[in-house]
Amino acid sequence: MSRRHRSIQPSRFLGYPLTRRQRVLTWTLVGVLVYGLVRVLGGIDSGDSFEVIVPSWAIAHGSLACAFPSGGVDGNPFGAPLYAFLTAGPVALLHLGSAVAFPSGTALGPHCASAAASIVHWATFANAITPTLQFSYLAPLALAIGAVYLFRARGPGRSVWEPTTVALLLLAPPVISAFIDYFHPQDLIALGLILAALGAGLRARWGFAGVLLAVAFASQQFALLAIAPLVVVLSARERRRFVLAVGAVLIPVSVALYSVSSLSALRVLLFGSDRITLGANLFTSRGGTVLWELHLHGSLLFMLTRAAPVVVAMVLARAVARRPELASDPLTLVSLVGVGLTMRLVFEVNLFGYYFAAAAVMLVVLDVLHGRLRAATLVWLSLSGIAFYPAPQSASAVHIVFVTAVAAVVVARILQGALGHHVRWGAIAYGVALITVNVVFASPFVHHALTVPGWAWQAVLVPWVLWLLGAPLAAAFRPADAVTG
Repeated sequence: MSRRHRSIQPSRFLGYPLTRRQRVLTWTLVGVLVYGLVRVLGGIDSGDSFEVIVPSWAIAHGSLACAFPSGGVDGNPFGAPLYAFLTAGPVALLHLGSAVAFPSGTALGPHCASAAASIVHWATFANAITPTLQFSYLAPLALAIGAVYLFRARGPGRSVWEPTTVALLLLAPPVISAFIDYFHPQDLIALGLILAALGAGLRARWGFAGVLLAVAFASQQFALLAIAPLVVVLSARERRRFVLAVGAVLIPVSVALYSVSSLSALRVLLFGSDRITLGANLFTSRGGTVLWELHLHGSLLFMLTRAAPVVVAMVLARAVARRPELASDPLTLVSLVGVGLTMRLVFEVNLFGYYFAAAAVMLVVLDVLHGRLRAATLVWLSLSGIAFYPAPQSASAVHIVFVTAVAAVVVARILQGALGHHVRWGAIAYGVALITVNVVFASPFVHHALTVPGWAWQAVLVPWVLWLLGAPLAAAFRPADAVTG
């Protein structure tokens, strides 16, 4: 094994197959663990919730025309529409907020000009906000289902690895902060659908994979960074089925949204809560990245932030497609999609902790499918949580739980080596680095005394995770005789 890729190999215990009863028990334990941790951390914070739950309330009360008004809500654009439609049914079925009358058409204003403010005012007095937030528990469930579907196509399915990996995915700081601090359940749902699409592809069901990725796009538009490279790397027959499936979902949805709502609803489908779009931008970006420091504007900014990641992902896919033995390899496909999703971080003008959720998920999945868990992966996950410090009330607990779990794995690896009379210097080095970095940077005193700009964290974390994710793609850029030899 290369010294550059020290890894924590799966033990016999993690590879132990589980019976159906044992799987039910372990999944129950994982669910209780995640739910209990969320409750201990103070529950789900509203964060950016109005971007997706205001449309949900409007749809639940039959006001489709005012579900996505052009002005957004509280100065923020609305999120992609899938989550709003998923939760509108339960909101209507449970009659949330029924004690207070929903705003009338007059109150919503001409052309829905006052819709967002009126709906938020109603929800506040009707006590509908907190109950609606609870539906976001669908998000980690969707991510878990997608991961399991992928693992059972090619990986450690139905073994102890399965619930252990899902627990690691859900407790990774970028993932759990997306759920409880920023309230972006739509991101986790999209990631679950992307993993499920890869699982379908590995079963040669590329039509079904196209459907899943189209739905993922309706949940969070970064799914395009998974769709684009797959279009390039698939064979002609697979590509035709895949593209037709994507179009069969997105085209009718686009037409329906425009018909029942407005042009702003179509914008929500295509761009979601993205603040950088073609044409006039109604919403201000917050910056903090390398690209932001260049002070670009207009079409050039859009091309760099939104088109460039797609182009780079497709160029990488083209290099892989030239090697049939690589294009059909499961690890290469997962690596390609992971790098594509992470390309967003290279060209971003805004950067928040939950933006790293896609990279974190794909990194863990790639390692597990490869039959290993690199210590470098665990250190990166921990450091990504520290870099963009979540809400104060949850940060310390998140890092204590995550670092303790990771430290336990590292210690187990060291003890395993000691019992075999072999010193695991790599595991020891990563363990010391992990504990030191977390103790130093996760300290509130150090955090407030030492302010590291977002672009600096971006310059460290993004190349690092691209290196970890892109290892299987390296063969595509080596001469064929070097690969086969």
